[in-house]
Amino acid sequence: MIQTPVTLLLLFLSISVHAQDTLKVEDSTLRWNKENWKVYQGKKRMSMDDLFVLMRPYPETFEYIEGARDCKFYRNILQVLSSGPLGYTLGYGLVTNEILWPVFLPSAALFLASIPLHIRYLNQSKRAVNSYNSRFDSSGIRNQVQFSVHLQPTGVGLRWTF
Repeated sequence: MIQTPVTLLLLFLSISVHAQDTLKVEDSTLRWNKENWKVYQGKKRMSMDDLFVLMRPYPETFEYIEGARDCKFYRNILQVLSSGPLGYTLGYGLVTNEILWPVFLPSAALFLASIPLHIRYLNQSKRAVNSYNSRFDSSGIRNQVQFSVHLQPTGVGLRWTF
């Protein structure tokens, strides 16, 4: 009589433990796409604001993403300041066959100074993604649930190990 409720309870608990055991960790990890230099979580593209919110609770990861944001900010400033004068002098040079060197050289120097900042931005972003993903150690998350039937002289037993 009491065997039926106990059996149903064990069945219910085993289903919930099995469901927790088979959670997909891949949906939570971040993926760095090398083709377009973007970060994805599953199929969703993550913006810098999304990454900030996601990584704020983790100090080491947050330092990397904060450094990446700063590098991106300064890189954008240098590129905006250099692109106008650089484009103007190149267009002027194509039309008149004469380059305005006093305008071209500083704007080219600003543009070239933005390249190391871009490389640092990419490296910091990759480090942030790797640091965030290192939290998902599969051995700590996934338990190996095992069921086994044991025969004893006094009866049959079910062993449940997790």
